Amino acid sequence: MSGFSHMSYFSKSFKEQFGVLPSEYARQSN
Repeated sequence: MSGFSHMSYFSKSFKEQFGVLPSEYARQSN
């Protein structure tokens, strides 16, 4: 996952954009 040096930063950015954490988003999409 290039461009993100820290998963916590990715999770924070993801949550700001989608309103949920990546793990929560993955649960919903299944």
